[in-house]
Amino acid sequence: MKKGRLKLQDGPDATFRCYSASQEAQYPGVYKQRKDNLDLLQKFKGDVKKLTQLLNESLPKKAQIVRFFVAGDTFCNNLMKAQIALAKLHPEIRFYQYTKSLPLWVNNQQDFPKNYEMTASVGGKFDDFIKTYNLKSAEVVYSEQEAKDKGLEIDHDDTHACLGTKSFALLIHGNGQKGSRQAKVHNELIRSMAV
Repeated sequence: MKKGRLKLQDGPDATFRCYSASQEAQYPGVYKQRKDNLDLLQKFKGDVKKLTQLLNESLPKKAQIVRFFVAGDTFCNNLMKAQIALAKLHPEIRFYQYTKSLPLWVNNQQDFPKNYEMTASVGGKFDDFIKTYNLKSAEVVYSEQEAKDKGLEIDHDDTHACLGTKSFALLIHGNGQKGSRQAKVHNELIRSMAV
């Protein structure tokens, strides 16, 4: 927050600019809603039952597919347990999630119901868990050729994340830090669309 406005600040080791952080800087209402949700979850992080109740109350009435954390991630074991409990309460709903909280996933792996699919987001401090525990993962790539070279299919619509069992790639999207490879790819895409 600078002079009453949100400003996006990339970290010193940033490879990609966070798409959600970009949204939050551009749309203060998005930031406020996400912050309010996080504050509420943190308020009850010691109570699995209350967290499960909060999640259950926020489910859309006719939900068929729910992605946990479009922005953010599971930040404590009790929240992971509540997410699992919610999925068990609603076997008719397909739940899925990308995560860098790999120790929480691995520690609760035996409790996940069949209607809850996890995907490890490559690029975190626990990436070694992916190989050690044979976790399905998603890796951001700059081009279709890069995905092909790595032997990964590209997930264009979250089908691989929600229903798949194999690791996959995601094409980079969003504008990056000035001068970064992400920004160059983004600008090339914009130029190609203008033609």
